[in-house]
Amino acid sequence: MDWKKYRGYHKCSLAETAMFCYKQLLSHKLTLRDYTV
Repeated sequence: MDWKKYRGYHKCSLAETAMFCYKQLLSHKLTLRDYTV
């Protein structure tokens, strides 16, 4: 686990998770717009 702290793995992991959530929310909104047209 020390290598994760040393390499900043945790911060990268959080950033990747945040981007994944953002993309999921964005794609969901886009599909909702398509259905209302």
